[in-house]
Amino acid sequence: MNRLLAVVTATAALLVPLGAAAASAQAEPTTPLRPAEIKRGPNPQVPYVKGTTIIDGDRRIKVNAGRIGLHGTAGPSAYIVGASSASGENRRLLRVAADGTTRVLLRADLRALSTVLVADDGARIAYLSAEGRRKSTVKVLSAVTGGLQYQRSFSGWTSLHDVDGRRLLATVWGNNGPRTLIWRLGGTNRTVVFKDAYTGDLSANRVAFYSKDPYQGGCSVLTRISRPADRIWRSCRDRIEPASPDWSRLMTVGLLDDGLGSRAITMRTGTGRALRTFTVDGWFDLSEWEDNRTILVVTHGEHWTATIRCTASSCNRASKLTRTVWP
Repeated sequence: MNRLLAVVTATAALLVPLGAAAASAQAEPTTPLRPAEIKRGPNPQVPYVKGTTIIDGDRRIKVNAGRIGLHGTAGPSAYIVGASSASGENRRLLRVAADGTTRVLLRADLRALSTVLVADDGARIAYLSAEGRRKSTVKVLSAVTGGLQYQRSFSGWTSLHDVDGRRLLATVWGNNGPRTLIWRLGGTNRTVVFKDAYTGDLSANRVAFYSKDPYQGGCSVLTRISRPADRIWRSCRDRIEPASPDWSRLMTVGLLDDGLGSRAITMRTGTGRALRTFTVDGWFDLSEWEDNRTILVVTHGEHWTATIRCTASSCNRASKLTRTVWP
């Protein structure tokens, strides 16, 4: 899964050590994040969108659209971008080159575009072209031309977790319940586990699933794709959202957190040991790993909002402050 991440090292002088609350002897220190009180650091060191402009280091690429969202990168000099008019019409998936040249890869509705995955090598994209209780259809396209490379239908609701050059990881809800499987592109399926997975990574050999419906007492279980019976971590309180690129760090939220967002998030090791919990007098929104130890979290405080960069020991602010808009 293309995470839009590059391995970078934050400048030590710009990462502010966490204070007294963090220095406690408790096993899981808790740090409140108040955007206006956090020292300004560098901008995000991964590609991101501001308005209708892609920002990647010193590179600025204006996209001719009313709204855009970044799905992934296609090599070092191209981006996979969802675009629409300002009113949300004319939805399409674009390949945007560093020089601003664009190619339409796909025209589809919001539902289909929301399922797009970009392979780590940037060569392919996968999405659900149709989804329903009886049948769902997965299509795999070239990320260069948009040409159809593979297509397969599954019996039941389907969710996509990851795709690489040869395989796709998905969960299918059929008449007999959920089944998480690997589809070898152009070939056969192999069942990983008869459970409902919610995230996974083929290159890291990881999949996380619910032992049963979390609203009926189910728990989150992290295992290896190759050996799903060997449990790495289990929690009946938290779920993973998201993991670092190599899965050596996990960010977790409440198992049933939904809607507005979480008020508390926890950074953990890849085996689930809690390193630090962050809280906010508002809610946490989108988060993205900047590298395998550093996460960027959109933090909505009571009065101010900003993107905050944190490791397990230090935080700084990666964006300007804006007024928090409560729904």
